[in-house]
Amino acid sequence: MRTLRKWKFSFFAATVFIMLAALTLVNCGGSSSSDTTTATTTTTTTTTTAPTISSFTPSVGGVNTSVTIFGADFSTTAADNTVKFNGTTSVVTSATSTRLVTSVPTGATTGPITVTTAGGTATSSANFTVYTYTTITVTSSITATTTWTAGNVYLINSFITVNALLTIQPGTIIKFKPGGYMMVYVAGKINANGASAATPIIFTSVKDDAHGGDTNADGAATSPAAGDWGFIYLDGTGSIFNYCEIYYGDNTSYGTLDLRLGSATVTNSIFAHNGTLDGLDKFPALNADSAGAAMIITGNTFYDNKLPVRINSTFSMDDSNTFDNAGAEKNKYNAIVAYYGDITGPITWSATKVPFVVKEWIALSGFAWFTVGDNVVVKFQKTTGYINVNAGMTFTVGTGVFFTSIKDDAHGGDTNADGNATSPLAGDWLGMKDYSIAGPPFCSTVSTMLYYTAGCGW
Repeated sequence: MRTLRKWKFSFFAATVFIMLAALTLVNCGGSSSSDTTTATTTTTTTTTTAPTISSFTPSVGGVNTSVTIFGADFSTTAADNTVKFNGTTSVVTSATSTRLVTSVPTGATTGPITVTTAGGTATSSANFTVYTYTTITVTSSITATTTWTAGNVYLINSFITVNALLTIQPGTIIKFKPGGYMMVYVAGKINANGASAATPIIFTSVKDDAHGGDTNADGAATSPAAGDWGFIYLDGTGSIFNYCEIYYGDNTSYGTLDLRLGSATVTNSIFAHNGTLDGLDKFPALNADSAGAAMIITGNTFYDNKLPVRINSTFSMDDSNTFDNAGAEKNKYNAIVAYYGDITGPITWSATKVPFVVKEWIALSGFAWFTVGDNVVVKFQKTTGYINVNAGMTFTVGTGVFFTSIKDDAHGGDTNADGNATSPLAGDWLGMKDYSIAGPPFCSTVSTMLYYTAGCGW
């Protein structure tokens, strides 16, 4: 009997153990014993689109020339794009889905550019022309009609004067040694028409290997920097700078490109990495404060300069110029500085990307017709700054316009580049008096467009 009871007890315990184990397994499956558990497998499919090339710039250059490729469906990881110049692989240094930056590799030859990603390979419809540049050292001044030709680097050791017409062909590179500069006198003129962004004319430092190769033959021992060379001084009228690129110049004595007693056409050009002296009163990358009324400044790009451009009151400024590098690098003092003076003819200020900064004052006289376009910001640098509209003059102001202090970061940004070190106050500039209307001159400190004036006591 004892043996039987022991066996029955053991059998009962084993039965309970098996039932509990079964229940535990069912509960771990997340369903009751009557449910059926089904495993589901999810498959993710990634579709990769083949890249396309729409264009590249420049279209000519030598080894180390920086080339920007535009298109679609590039990898945003630089190393995942393989770029080849007619079969020779280059290194991609910057990448977005629509833009790659690379440089011409050693051994490249003239031919198409290809971009390969995980999605496939794109081939450019046009060839990139690889130059083997010849360096020509310029030792004498220009006294007769002269042409500088593409495929050459013209090296200026110290300075030259230009007293005749100098024509510079598209794709030509001019390099300057430290202290080098050009003086274009009244009898001289430069016709530097690069024709397109694909064939720009370059003015740069001898240390700039990215344009025209390693001209100073020092490998990577030196790198270009602002102030490496001097300036281009224009004393005459009629020079043309179209699709030019001006890099690494100085601003000690003049602007890097300085218009003095004449006028010129400066269009579709790039000014970058120019100037070492700091301040709104220093010379800019493009100085036109003494230029004539025929001066044209349109379609240019200014970035990474101390100060981009300075103008006077004899010519207009439209909204076609750009003051950053595709939204990235800007200028330290990002403004158009306007020297004081009388406006005596039809002048329009319509640039909205950066403020106008008036160094002293603006006065309308003679037959002035001054128009300030929509959304323009005009700042005054000194406490003695003002606008004076004489009787009989026409002063037209668009919507969204502000006349304010140089310290006013709320309108036009931190133009004096001092962060939060200064704040605007009443009296930062004098204000405006308008004698062109009947009755007492208009003078107001409370206006939708006048900020931080001294009041009407001046």
